[in-house]
Amino acid sequence: MSKKAVQTVAVIVPRVNLMPRAEVERRQQAALLRRWGWGVVAALVIVALVGAGCFTLKWVADQALGVQQERSTTLLTQLASMSKVSSALAAEAQLESFSTEASAENVGWAQTLKSLDAVLPKGVAMTGFDLVPGAQPVKGTDTHLAAGLAGQLTMTSGTAVDITPVIRSIRQLSGVLSADGKELSSQAAGAGQRSTYTYQLTIVFDQSAYTNGAK
Repeated sequence: MSKKAVQTVAVIVPRVNLMPRAEVERRQQAALLRRWGWGVVAALVIVALVGAGCFTLKWVADQALGVQQERSTTLLTQLASMSKVSSALAAEAQLESFSTEASAENVGWAQTLKSLDAVLPKGVAMTGFDLVPGAQPVKGTDTHLAAGLAGQLTMTSGTAVDITPVIRSIRQLSGVLSADGKELSSQAAGAGQRSTYTYQLTIVFDQSAYTNGAK
C-alpha cells in the first residue's frame, strides 16, 4: 500500500463584526478620551511635583536667608557696640591729651603778678598785660632756659618816672628771660587834673612760670 502525503488543510471560519459602526466609533472616542485624561492627570501630577519642589527650594532658601540676616544683624549690633567703645576710647584719649596740654600750660598768675608788683616803684601800677603761653615744658629739660609766657605789660603812673630801673629790676626777677621798654605815652588831663603816663614793656618768662612744668 503506497503512502500518500498527508495534507493539512486549515479551515478558516469566516467572522463577521456585527457591532454597529457608531458603537465602534464611540468606543474609539472613549478610549481616546481616556488616554487624554490620563495624559492630563500625568501632566497635573508633574506640575504638582515641580511646584512642590520649587516651594521646597524656596522654603529652604528663605530659611537660609533668615539665618544669614539674623547673623548679619548680630554682627552689626556687635560692630555698633564696638564703634561706641572705640568712640569712647578716642574721646577719652583726646580728653587726656587736652588735659595734659592744658595742665602743662597752667600759669601761676598770682605769683607772677605779685613778683612784678613787688619791683614797681611807688605810684606806678600795673594796669594790664597781654601774655601768650609758649611751648609746653618737655620732661627732662631745664624749664629756666626755654621760653614760656611772652607778651607785653602795661603800667601807668600819675607822674613821669624813669622806667629804666624798673626794667632792670624786672629782668632780675626769677623766671624772667628778657624785658625791654616798648612805648611811653602820656595823656593830658583837663584843667586842675594830673596827666597820666603809660608805659608798655615787652617781657618773656621761662617755663618755670607754669605750675605743672616738666620735672
